[in-house]
Parts: sequence; C-alpha cells; structure tokens
Amino acid sequence: WYAMKDAQEVFKDFDEDKLRKMPSSMEQTFILSDIVLESYGSVKASAKKVDKGLISVNNQVGLISINGIPILKQVEWHQFYVQSFSDESGAGFTWDLSLMDDTKYFMHYAMDKKDGDLQIFTNDKVVSEGILAIKPDKRKTKNFKFDVMDEVTAKNLLSKFRGYFLYK
Repeated sequence: WYAMKDAQEVFKDFDEDKLRKMPSSMEQTFILSDIVLESYGSVKASAKKVDKGLISVNNQVGLISINGIPILKQVEWHQFYVQSFSDESGAGFTWDLSLMDDTKYFMHYAMDKKDGDLQIFTNDKVVSEGILAIKPDKRKTKNFKFDVMDEVTAKNLLSKFRGYFLYK
C-alpha cells in the first residue's frame, strides 16, 4: 500500500458489492493479491554469468484493481524478475497477463546500465492506441522510456520468457 491510511480506507467496511473506487493514491497502479515468488538460478560462485531472479510459482493472482477501477477477479499471471550477469540481457522483469475474455498483456522491462525500457504488447486496442496516441518524445524521460512492442519482438521475448518456466 502506498500509505496505511489508504489500506484502511479500502478495507474499512469492506464489501465487494459496494467497492466502486479505490483511494486516489492508487489510481495509477495495479493492485494484485496471491503473488507467490521463488528464487530462480544458481547461487554457486561458478554460475556468475547465469540469469538469477524471482519467478512466479502460482499461475493465477487476484487482480484487485487497475487505475483505481475495482476488478476483483482471478487472472492468469506469470512473472519473472531477473538479475542478469550476462552481456546478452540486463536486469528487468517480464509480466504475462491473460484475462478471461482472451485479452492479453505482455510487458517486458529491461534496464541497460541506468536506462530503463518498458515494452508493452497487447491485443487490447484501446491500450495500444492510447500509448501510441502519446507523442514519442512524451514517452521518454531521463533514464526511462516506454512503447508498444511489435508482434515479432513479443513472440521472441515470450518464447524466452516461457523457457524460464520450463527449467525452474
């Protein structure tokens, strides 16, 4: 929670049917529950060039809200947080989210030195068009940028991402 006061406000007299809006401090966030992560990769000194990180154990999480809008649904969710020691990839995270209506979101964040790059692929046209409607220079700040990912790049990253789950 952003602040204890916000958490108390959400759960004060909690009733799913009456929950219409999340606190204003949470209007630009994903609120998730039931996230279980485990360590991935080797801890041996000889494995310094191997990706290490945290990987999701369960395949579903509770999606409480997005941008302050209560969702209150279980969704398919895979996630991987990597601390990389190779020159091929930097530290970052990958999220794969599938909703019950077959809407898919794939997000890949990589950090090269001090510069972060968030790439988003989705079949949700509203989201992708919303991102593309933002002028390219406004999608960048110092040390961070975000953009829509093309389908070929998404498929390549998704296959690498799924590989982590095969060998965990």
